[in-house]
Amino acid sequence: MSAYYVKLLVHHSFPDLYYVLAKKYGKIFRECFRLEDGKLYGIIVGEMFLLGVEGKISIFIALKERKDDGIFVEVVLHAGGSQTLPFDPYKRWVKKFLNFLKDFGFNYDILSEIHKVSVKDALSDVEKEILKKDEIISFLPKRLRVLNPCPFLEMSPEFPDVYICKASEIVYMPVYNFSEQEVLKQCVRNRYMHCKHYLEAVEKQETCPFLKRYPTSHNKYTYFCTARHVPFVKLEEREVSRYCVKNQYVDCRYYLRKNER
Repeated sequence: MSAYYVKLLVHHSFPDLYYVLAKKYGKIFRECFRLEDGKLYGIIVGEMFLLGVEGKISIFIALKERKDDGIFVEVVLHAGGSQTLPFDPYKRWVKKFLNFLKDFGFNYDILSEIHKVSVKDALSDVEKEILKKDEIISFLPKRLRVLNPCPFLEMSPEFPDVYICKASEIVYMPVYNFSEQEVLKQCVRNRYMHCKHYLEAVEKQETCPFLKRYPTSHNKYTYFCTARHVPFVKLEEREVSRYCVKNQYVDCRYYLRKNER
């Protein structure tokens, strides 16, 4: 399947750019991660209509925070299905995308622009970035992971400085978004074990609270155990179904050890 690929260097802060693009284009999927080196990485997936083109064009946007200032932004466009679009519709959409950045005051440099690249090749670097050896995905920054945080605590996919209690997906919580200061007061160093929402959620859910699931493609997931001494041990689906569901995890030594700390 052919696609159109553009790579940019945007001279701005990551949170502002990610928020604007996620709101505009992230209708299907949007997620923000913190890598092991502390830098932010965002994925946005959406679709749009183009005048004179049947069906929709899929939009994939990957953002990677640089060590210095700025963000690398990779954009992949493809028509999907059996459609093969000429050069002009893609060119029109890219111009529309770049004008959108300009309207919001985001200055950029175009690093590369490739027509007729395969979707697989265009996304290969993104896949390597996400699924490197030893797993670089981090649902929390390292400074919080070392404090034995609540297993339901994750970084917000939209706001990197906001944290979400995923127990809210299992039990009712009037407030489930927290600042880092609030997290340090109540969600680390085993303080969460006295939280009524944590206790209720653990009792109701059927999977281990230390099991994390990350979507890698349509209906496919990568699973991580965050209870082990090595961060983010990847698990096969058969291991998950055997050890991590239907209260089987309560006898797991990693789960017990984590809750004894």
